[in-house]
Amino acid sequence: MGRPAGRPGTPAAAAGAGAAERLHGRLSSTARPLSHTTASNYAASAQFYRDSGFTHGYWLICGVCLVGAALALLVPRAKRIDEVDAGQAVA
Repeated sequence: MGRPAGRPGTPAAAAGAGAAERLHGRLSSTARPLSHTTASNYAASAQFYRDSGFTHGYWLICGVCLVGAALALLVPRAKRIDEVDAGQAVA
């Protein structure tokens, strides 16, 4: 019997790591410009942001994190290997 999915060295673990890296890349490439744009809307000059700009950028990123956490709750729970009904193999 093989190792359960998700353990190190399995294809499922590699796929999960790839998905996590892809998600991290997309979120960081989206969140960073959004926070800078939000902060620059409240800029005192071209070089300095006001405190309200940092505050609004912070709340924007908090909102993105809350939406991500809420979406994570929608992911179905994985079944254990002994709970899966695989059926008969086709020859």
